[in-house]
Formats: sequence, structure tokens, C-alpha cells
Amino acid sequence: MKCLVLAGGSGDALWPLSRRNYPKQFMHVNKGRSLFQEAIARNLPFCDEFYIVTNQKYENIVRGQLQSFQGLNYHLFLEEIGRQTAPAVMVACLCMEPKEQVLVVSTDHRLEGGDYNGTIIRAQQDLTEDVIVAIGCKGQLSCGHNYFDVYDDGQVDYMSATAKEEGTCETYMGTTLPDRGAERYLDSGIFLVYAGTFVKAVRQNRPKLYEACCHGRNRMLIDGGNAVLTKEWLETIPSVSVGDAVYEKWTQDGKVKIVYGDFDWSRLLNLETLAEIVYEGQSEHDLLYQCENVSIINEAKEKLVVANDLKDVLIVNTKDAVYVTAKGSSAQIKTILAMENEFTPQQKAAFDEGDVYYTTWGCKETLSRSEGYMVKKLTIFPGQKLSLHKHEKRSEHWSIVSGTATIVLGDEEKEYHTKESIFVPMGVFHRISNETTKDLVVIEVSIGESVSSMTEDMVHPPRKDYAPNEILKLAPVYKDYLWGGNRLSKLYGFGAAEEMIAESWQLSAHPAGMCKVQGGSFDGMTFASYLSKVGKEALGWKCQPYERFPLLVKLIDATDKLSIQVHPDDAYAMAYENDYGKNEMWYILDAKEDAYVYLGFEKDTTKEEVEQRIAEGTLPEILHKVLVKTGDSVFVPAGQIHAIGAGVLILEIQQSSNATYRLYDYNRKDKDGQLRPLHLKKAFANISFKASDEQGNPLGPWQEGKGFKKQLLEECKYFSVWAYSVTEQTQLVMDDSTFWSIVVVSGEGVLETEGEKQQIKAGDSLFLPAGRRAVQITGQCHFVLSHV
Repeated sequence: MKCLVLAGGSGDALWPLSRRNYPKQFMHVNKGRSLFQEAIARNLPFCDEFYIVTNQKYENIVRGQLQSFQGLNYHLFLEEIGRQTAPAVMVACLCMEPKEQVLVVSTDHRLEGGDYNGTIIRAQQDLTEDVIVAIGCKGQLSCGHNYFDVYDDGQVDYMSATAKEEGTCETYMGTTLPDRGAERYLDSGIFLVYAGTFVKAVRQNRPKLYEACCHGRNRMLIDGGNAVLTKEWLETIPSVSVGDAVYEKWTQDGKVKIVYGDFDWSRLLNLETLAEIVYEGQSEHDLLYQCENVSIINEAKEKLVVANDLKDVLIVNTKDAVYVTAKGSSAQIKTILAMENEFTPQQKAAFDEGDVYYTTWGCKETLSRSEGYMVKKLTIFPGQKLSLHKHEKRSEHWSIVSGTATIVLGDEEKEYHTKESIFVPMGVFHRISNETTKDLVVIEVSIGESVSSMTEDMVHPPRKDYAPNEILKLAPVYKDYLWGGNRLSKLYGFGAAEEMIAESWQLSAHPAGMCKVQGGSFDGMTFASYLSKVGKEALGWKCQPYERFPLLVKLIDATDKLSIQVHPDDAYAMAYENDYGKNEMWYILDAKEDAYVYLGFEKDTTKEEVEQRIAEGTLPEILHKVLVKTGDSVFVPAGQIHAIGAGVLILEIQQSSNATYRLYDYNRKDKDGQLRPLHLKKAFANISFKASDEQGNPLGPWQEGKGFKKQLLEECKYFSVWAYSVTEQTQLVMDDSTFWSIVVVSGEGVLETEGEKQQIKAGDSLFLPAGRRAVQITGQCHFVLSHV
């Protein structure tokens, strides 16, 4: 089961405990843990993968707080602007298999006691592909709460906070249950659903939301492994909650089941709620005298807060701000925050930032500050480092509290351990890094003119300019499917030793799997980010009409047979998938004896016969079987039914698309014991029922050259593919019409062009930007060159 964690939301309501850049879900409200961390921890027993949706500006906080969960398998969906819960859940479900069970949880509530595990197990037992199972809780009903009424006959009614806008809070609170017997449950924000079921619910109830989400799914920017939901896309999506989008209609249709949450549940709506459930009673850091109904939340433990002769007051104290408000009026802080145009810079900073700040390498906490100095606690996460820099207006002193620091100071690099310290003078380049597997904690004392700013006097060393024509070596993206094997690990050293890898995406800018640059001035950058940086000129003039990068190159290890499937053409895919169509070709790198692929039908057939064969389990009997061997080449046009048989190693060149419709899968089950879904409606809308005479022969013969030979494998309007076998060397000439992709399938050698020289070996994937230049490859190797 997948866990979808909703961790967006601003930090307005609980200021000054939360800030705009450090909202309530990340506050440490319970024994040093945040609500976000508690949501992850409580669902670890049920879920093997976590999909986390949050605002893009909270990325570093999320990654920092996930450091506590070693080896956690998670993916981030980063929203540039918020759009409530329904679009967030919808986009994530579109990225999963339809039959994937999804546990959706939010991070604005606190759970205590009871039997949470038992509740989820009971909900999972009730889950079918026809319903959504929501967790309902008992508790005090208040403004802002959504709720379910569950009747004796099983009927469920839903009331959302937005649906109560016509009445006042008081009339809403005074509503009574209907006469025919019902139990009222608060909507906990926790529910279970199949991914495909949620998509279906949105399609039926909110078609505009469905269309907008589907339209943008394949336009998500994949940056550093994150899915970035851009502002331009999100502005086209209606902002709506799951309750308003799905529950209101589906409860009426009997498609929502309620399972009682056997635990104490409370939602952190405001400071009053927080004071009641977290900061109960007086502590040693506050003193009340002759007060009535007064609560103090004191986060600055070094300060004593004394309240005298007050009534119905709430006081919140932190290191840098104090908020005093009448009880029941704390929410007016949002009105105050809306006046930000009238704030001084110091006031605005207090609303936006707190004393804890997360970065890409760890987090910083301000311990003390005054004119001319600042004391911070730095926590550097395992394997992370600060950038190399110097300060022109301040000096620093680092003391190691715990861990081992590797510190560069000027021309020297040295390790420092607990209780050791180092002075960093002004004007000297320096860097601190943590090369261990445990957190590194450092106390930093800064003295000088610019200690109030972490960046205003920071100077980085000159960086090598980006070279737009630089040849890129790309790191592949691995895919693990049930039919894969370990040949890619054995042959090319991909992944861990003997790792099961079904596909290795060698050249990809597709959101479903993004290659990264290895080495050079673009090192570590995603291929899509590189393309954005250098512009379309790197692709050549023939690629200018393409909205997205046009090719995808894969290595495929089919230890078992693949499903029988079909791909759409461009017109259908753009209309229904917001993706390119999928024409592809297979270059057979290795094949066991009697290995085969299916391509088309043995003779002309009909939709009715195919449907009957699928139902009977005899579809393979009417397919055209092509026996294949090493060196064969097979072209698979869009609309042609096809499948790869067992025991074949293939290099696949295709349009950059992930649109595939499965017709037949031998009744195989996935790792969760579920039959993999078929896509019959879309498949039949695209399939050609004509016979095929494909024999698997390359398009052209081998052509001998001096020290090499080459062969044209395939050529169509989408790509041209050549195989090269080099025994000594080959000279190639590029132009400005198109880029080149080179995948080395065996051997090793050296690639040289315009002063660049790269060692190449089997498994390497190279991207050569368009441009007029000569390319020389020397050595003994076999590679495949493809381009538009």
C-alpha cells in the first residue's frame, strides 16, 4: 500500500509558533517530533512507499525531517502554489497504477491513544474498487470541522466547512441529527482508496478538475527527482477539497464507507486548540496570578512569562516574538498578516522566518543574536556539505559538538572531532562537510558587520562557465518490473551486484524517469534542467517544433515475456494522455535459442475475435511470432499489437512517451497479489487488425569503412538509428540539424571532439548537442547512434 501524505498549508494560523516558511505541520509539538514526522512514523507498518505533497518552499524542511527515517522510499510532489487537497490527491493517483491501494493522511491533526493500527486494518478489509473508506472520529464539533452522519440503514451524509458558508458558525454548531437515527463522526482527513477509484470519482463529480489534472500530468517538471507542479499549470486547476470534490456526491451514491477511528483525534485549527491539547496546564516557565481562563504557550524556555489579573487571554512567547490575544480571537492573526505591505523589514522577517531554518545540507538554529554577533547551531546531515565560500565582513568560529567535520580552510583540508574548534578569518575560502553516516552538530559564532544576513557578504569562487556544446555522459534510470532480470547488472555494472533491473533508461527527459548528467560543468543536473539551461539550440533545428524532448532510449532485459500491448499515435496520445504517441524500434543485443517477439497478427482479424481470445486466454495463438537473434532490428509502429518474449536483451529507441495500453498479461499478478490492469477501451481505439509480415531484418546491410563498419537499423520520421562496430577508429561529422545519442553496448574506447576527450565503455550513454563538428571514436567497441 502507498501512503499519500498531504503536507502543504501555510504557517499563518499558529504564528508565532509557526511561520510562513515553517508551518505548523513541521513544528515540534510532541517530544521533539513534528506532526509530519508522526504521520510518517505511524504509517510505516502499512506502507512501502510514501508520496509527499507539499509546497515547493518546504522541500528542505521535508527532506531534513525525513533524515530520521533511514532508507525511507519516498517521492516529493512540490506545488508552486496551493490548490487544496483534491488536486493534490488526484495528481498523485494519476502517477500510480490504478489498482494500487492508497492510504491518504493529512498532517494538521494530532492522534493519541487507542488503536490506530487496528483502525487501518479494519478499513483495509472494507476497501473495494467501488468505494472510498473514510476514517471518522468522535470529538468536539467546532467551526472548520467537516463531518459525516452515518444512519442505521447505512446511508452516509457529508457536510463540509465550505458548505456551511450560508449560515453562521453558531447555527452550524446548533444543527441536530435527523430523527431516523444516526451517528455523527468528524472527518479525520484519513481515507483509503484505490488510485483508479479516486480518479474515477473525480472524473464523474468534477470533470473540469479531472481534465485539468490529466492535461498537466505529463508536463510536470521533474527536478532533482521531485515532481514540480508549476504555478502556470496549477492556476488552471480548480481549488477544491476532497470533501467538496468527492464525498458530497459519492456519499449520496452509497460509495463512501465510514470506519470508526478508535483513537483520540484533534485538529490543530488555531492557537486555542493547540493550547488545550498540547500545552495543558501551567509549566515551570510561566506564572499565572489572579487570572481566569488564561493560557500561556512559552517556547522560549530561558524566559519566565508572568501573567497578572487577566481574563480570557492567550499568550504565546517565542525567542523573537510575542503574541497576546483575547481567547477566541487568535485567528485574527491572518488579518494582521494580510497587512504585510505596512510592515517594516524586521516585522516581515518575523512573520516569514523563525529561529530554525532548513537548507539543502541540514538546518540552522539561531541561539543568540545582537549587534555585531550571532550564535547558531548547525546540523549537517550525513553526506552533505556547505558550498565553498568566504566572507568579506565577518569572521566565524566553529566548535564541534558531535560528529566528525571535514573542513576546508584556504588550501588545507582537515578532519575535526567532538570538542575541537577552528577559527575562520575574514576573506578566506572555507567549507564544512559531513562525510560520515551520523549528523554533524556545530556551534557557529559569527562576529562582524553582516551577521544579521547569511548571504549579503558571501563570496563564492569563480565557477567554470557552462559549455553549451559540451558532450554529456548520462546516468541511467532503473525500472523494476516483474519480468526483469539481472543481466544489466552483470553486463554493465548497473545498480548493486545482481540487482534485478527490467529497464535502464539511457536517454530520457520524460517525467516518468529522468536521467542525470555525470561529470562536467552540468554535473548532477537533471537532463531536463540541462535542456532548460542551454535552450532548444542544443537539439538542432529539426527539433524546434517539438514541445518536449522527442526521444527515449532504453535497455530492456526481458527474462520473462512482457504483456501484449499496443501504443497510440500522436493524435490520440495528445488528446487523451497529453503525451506523444509511441513509435519504437528494438535492436536485439542478445537472445536465447528460440527467442521471439510478437508483432501484429498472423492474418487479418477483427475486434470481436480479439475480445474472444482475450476472454479465453488464447490471444497469443493468433499473433505473428518473429524468431529473433543478436543483431536483428524490429520496427514497432503505433497501433500495432506487440510483445517481447522471454530471454531477449534489447536496446529500444522510441518517441519520448510512456503511453502503453495492455491487452493481455497471462493472468499474472503483481507483488501485492493483484492482477495487473488491462486498458482494453484505449487499446481497441488504437489497434490495427491487419496481418504483419515483419521478419526482424535491419533496414540496411553492413557498410565497411577503414577501421569500422556501420549499418542502418531503422529510419522513420521520428528517428534514425545506426549501429557501429569499431575495430580501430571511426570519424563522424555532426551538423546543426539534430543532436546525437550514443549508447555503447560493448567494448571500450575514447571519444574526441574539439578538444574534448572522454573514455567510453559498455553501458555508457552520451548526449552530443547539435553543431558542426567532427567526432572521432577510437578503440574496440560497438555502439548505437540515434537522432531525430
